[in-house]
Order: sequence, then structure tokens, then C-alpha cells
Amino acid sequence: MDRYAFDPPRGARLSAAGLLGLAGCGGANSETSSPTAAEPTYSRTVEEPESVTIRNTDGVPALGSTAETVGRPTETPPSIGASEHWLIRNPAEREALAFRFGTEDVEQAKEFLAATDLSTATVFCHQYAIQSCRTRRLAKLQWGTTSCGDVQCNSIFLQYDTDDRPDDCNHDEGSPKESEATLIRIPAEIDSSGSFAFQT
Repeated sequence: MDRYAFDPPRGARLSAAGLLGLAGCGGANSETSSPTAAEPTYSRTVEEPESVTIRNTDGVPALGSTAETVGRPTETPPSIGASEHWLIRNPAEREALAFRFGTEDVEQAKEFLAATDLSTATVFCHQYAIQSCRTRRLAKLQWGTTSCGDVQCNSIFLQYDTDDRPDDCNHDEGSPKESEATLIRIPAEIDSSGSFAFQT
């Protein structure tokens, strides 16, 4: 069954000035949108956008960043959040990424990041917990602007297809123990994040 998850705008964490700016993204998930954000308007759509997905099967996030409070970098071991997301807008934020030990396809991700011209594009990182027998494949990217209170902020929507992996889901007990992080190249400069939603 399809699931629609909405991550509320980072307006609670960013100043109003920080929410402004689009040159066409920014978590606990909830089933309803934040009352402070209007329905997003997605002015740009990319089918099968350029992306790479990495995975960690050792019970820790696949990716962290010393520039953001993501990947739980201060915990030992780091925990897997249900869903978290952040932007890579410049070389310093790219260098701040930390790939966890045991993460798969790290070299592919590094090549993808190195090939991204951050003067004309932005990388959106979406990390999530997932069952061992499932994987997500990005099918569509949309972005645009929406109202966050009295200011305009950026909004992003991702649509995934879910594929089976050669693992038995019966081995999963309780919350998913594995994590994936999808890195998406957005062909636009995005200065700040607003609302984010994804569908699987």
C-alpha cells in the first residue's frame, strides 16, 4: 500500500530570512502537513532524476554530516532516524559528509558528488530506515515554492518505487535495522529548505 509522508517545514528551526531564496529543498514524519505551510506548488518536475543510493546493513545511518545535525554523528553507535534530509550547497558541505563504516556503494556516491557542479546545482540528501528485504528507487523529483507563515519557502517532493531485495522480511523484528540514503542532483541552486514530502 502506498504511503505518503510529510516532513514539516524547517521553519521551526530556521529564521524567516533563512527560509527565503530559490535560484527550484531542505525529520520525524507525520501523516498530515504542518499548519504553517500552504499546499506546495511544484513548478519543476524531473522524471528519473540523477541520483545514487547507498545502504548500510549494520544498524547505523549510511551517511552523516558534520555540518548538519543528521546521521546522529555524536552517538555511539549512531541511530537510524525514520527519515531525515538536508542540502549540499557548496564544497564545504560536500566535504562535511561522513560515510559510515560498512556502507555500500560509497565510491559511486563520491564520484556522483564530485561530478556535481555546485555552482549550478544542489544535492538533496534523503536518508531513511528500511526493511532488509526492500530498497527504494527514485522515480520522480518535483520542487517549487510554498508559503511558510508569512514568507515563501522552498518545497520538494520525491516519488519512489519500492523493489524487493533477496532477503526475508521475517528477519526484521520491530523497527527496520537498515538504512538507505539517496543523493539527488537538483539542476538548480537552492539556498534553503522549506517543506519536504515523499511517496513510496
